[in-house]
Parts: sequence; C-alpha cells; structure tokens
Amino acid sequence: MAKNQGKAPLWEAIRKHIAKRGTGFHTPGHQGGRGIDLEVKDFWGLNVLQSDLTEVPGLDSLDMAQGVIREAQQLAAELHGARGTHFLVNGTSAGIMAMSLAVGGPGKVMVVPRNCHVSVIRGLILSGSKPVFVESEVDKDTGLVLGVALAALEEVLARNSEAEAVLLVHPNYFGVCGPLEEQVGLCHRYGKRVLVDEAHGSHFSFHPGLPVSAMEAGADLCAQSYHKTLSSLTQSSLLHWGERWTDEERIKGAVAMVQSTSPSYLLMASLDLARRQMALYGYELWENTLARAAWLREEINKIKGFRCLSREDVYGSGFAQMDETRLVVTGASLGLSGSQLADMLRESYTINVEMAQGAYIVLIITPGTGEGQSRALLTALAQISLQGQTGRYPLTIGSLPPLPLLRMNPREAWFARHRLVSLGDSIGRVAAQTVAPCPPGIPVLIPGEEISPEIGAYLTGLVDTINIVDG
Repeated sequence: MAKNQGKAPLWEAIRKHIAKRGTGFHTPGHQGGRGIDLEVKDFWGLNVLQSDLTEVPGLDSLDMAQGVIREAQQLAAELHGARGTHFLVNGTSAGIMAMSLAVGGPGKVMVVPRNCHVSVIRGLILSGSKPVFVESEVDKDTGLVLGVALAALEEVLARNSEAEAVLLVHPNYFGVCGPLEEQVGLCHRYGKRVLVDEAHGSHFSFHPGLPVSAMEAGADLCAQSYHKTLSSLTQSSLLHWGERWTDEERIKGAVAMVQSTSPSYLLMASLDLARRQMALYGYELWENTLARAAWLREEINKIKGFRCLSREDVYGSGFAQMDETRLVVTGASLGLSGSQLADMLRESYTINVEMAQGAYIVLIITPGTGEGQSRALLTALAQISLQGQTGRYPLTIGSLPPLPLLRMNPREAWFARHRLVSLGDSIGRVAAQTVAPCPPGIPVLIPGEEISPEIGAYLTGLVDTINIVDG
C-alpha cells in the first residue's frame, strides 16, 4: 500500500472546516442545520448537516479539482491501477453516459451487449451514436445470461469496422463475468476503445478470490458504483480511465455534461472514506465476506427445495468467472418463481432481496452483512421449505424476445414527434421511448426499434400503453 492511502484528504478538510465554527452566508439554505426542520435535525444530527457543504475555500471544486478533491481522486486512481479517476455524484449512470459522450458522437457506431443497462441507451441518445448489438450467451442448464462469447464479439467487430468503441458489462446482475481480459485484447487488436460498465464490480480490486477488475484487464474507461458493494453513500460512484486513455480533458468535460454543478460533499466524502477503508482493510474485509458467502451458499444448499448457484453450475464460452459474493438462489423445485420467493421473504420475514427475476432471487453479500442477517435468511428459507409447496417452476430468468429491427437512430427517435397508443396497437410501429423493467434495467425496447409481435407478447401484463414515433 502506498504511504498516502491511509489519508482521506477531502474528509479531513471537511472536518477541519467544521471545527473552525465560522459563519457562512452561502448555500445550502439550511445553513449547517440551523434552518432545517427540527425533526430532521433530531434524526440526522448536526454532524451530518454541517458536513453538507458547498465549494468554499479549502474544499476545492469537483468541476475543476485542484486541491483536496483532486488529491482524493488521485488516491482512488492509484488504488485501482488507473491513470486517472473522477468522482461521480449522479451515480454510475452518469459515468456510463459520460463515456458515451467522450467516445461517441452523431452517427458514430458503438458495439453494445443487449443486456446493457438503460443508462447505456440514454448515453447513445445524448451522444447521437448508433448501437450495434451483440447478444450474450445463455447457459441452457441454469437459464442465466452469461457474458459475450469471444467468437460472437469478433464476428460483430469484423462486420462493423467503422465502430468507435465496444461497451462491456462486467459483471452482470447475477455476478457472472465474461472473459474480460480476452475481450479487451480482441477489441484493442481491432483498434477499438473498450468501455466497461463495472457498476457491480467496484470491489474486484481488493481480493484475488474475486474476478479481475476492468482496470486490471486493460479497459480504457470504466464506471463503478462504489455504493453498491462498498461503503460509500447511495449515488456515489467512480469513473476511471486507463493508461491508453490520454485525453483527460475530454472525459472530464463529458462528466461535467451529466453532473450537477452543486455536488454533494457528503457523497464525495463517503467516496474518499470508502477508498481509505479498502486501502487499509480491503483484503481482510473481503476475505471474511467471501467466507461468509461460501458458508451461506453451503447452508442454503442443505435446505430442501433450494439451490444456490456456484461457479461450477455455470458453463459456456461467455463465462469466465463468477462473483461468489452474489447469492443466486432458486426455489424452483418448490414451484416458486423468484418474485414469489422474494414476496414471501419480504412479507413474512421482513427480508428484502436485491432482485427477483425468472426462477431466481439475487442477494448481495458485503462486509456489512452480519451474522444476524445471515441466520435470519437461513431460518426464513428453512420455514418456507417446510410449507410444502408442490410443482416445479422452470429454471429461467425471463429471457428477452428476439432482437427487434432498429429502424431509426435512438437519438432521432427520441426527438421525433410521437404519440401514445395501446400496447395492442403498437405492433409494427417504432418505439419512441426505452422500455426497461427495473431492476435490472435491461432494455426490452429502445427508441428507434420496431415493436414486434414477440415483444408485444412479452410486455403484455407489464405495461398497458407505450409511446411510438408518429409517422
């Protein structure tokens, strides 16, 4: 560990500023908690409210970082093996859109996996780029969507020599990782920049038992949700650029396009502290987390009717690694769908899961997962098992319909005149909006795509109406 990784420069500057007990005539309007609702002050406490600051001297500016924020970002870059890092206060979605703005442009082509997040489509709309989709592989035994197989990726690259970049998802919502190092190498041989949505993989750098990180794999740009698996506050994320990316001003300008000019110091300080925590204790914390996840997987598999997947259960050329701190659990042999199991856990045991889709629920295990939580989960599953459900739910995750035809560029469709019609009347027309059940936020339709009968059938029961391009 580098000697400065034990510091948290932004956090320390905030503490120093508060300790001065000065008077401020600036935003935010609650003035350090003095003007806020008394119930809020009592519940949150003055320390939190006094830390909700703005860009005063000594606290730097995120948009033009030269002081403590710049130092904090450099420490994050060093820890993750990046050339540079930018704090994100509008979530990883802002980072993904910024990557699209930095690389794409009107009419430029980007290769994108179909199981991308909706923020990727929003980035295409903002930049004017045209997507070329590559399908991810599906494991026939488990129904899980895997990564993009190398052969499929190379076929798309060979057919689309004009593509500017390739965006990859690493990992997906189920913790499944494709062969990222080989994918990055292939893209670079074709002269393409590699962008990685690493929203659910910000912890990969901190233990060899976890999958390879995007920066380790040689990606040009990647966005990470520090708040999803690490300890920063919700909505706080990082955008990294690797050694091959030399236009720092371009990426910073792109970030500025999608971020607030009044960034939250609470969010930024939490990023600084989460980075310090990982630098000092990351290996130990994730060693214990991996052990807890392994124990939970073993115990769940002892409960009749339940199965918790491991890397040995998944196979395919689009599969390389699995984040085993994600528990992908099915009660299919009890006749339970993922949503039914999630409802039972929530309504009867006050246990909320990360996601339910098809036959599965997804539970995230982090350093914050305690003994009590773990045993409560096992007790709940054991009691559900005893309820004697019958039947069998098919092992699926609700596979999407065949890829529809792209009739218009997403940006053109978004700005085109459009009207609202019923789902039944939409077949054969062109979508003007993105349709993406969330979570996981994977698009069923994007602006510019023709609404096929298969998509209409898939969406029946999910939505009643849909926006279409008029004409």
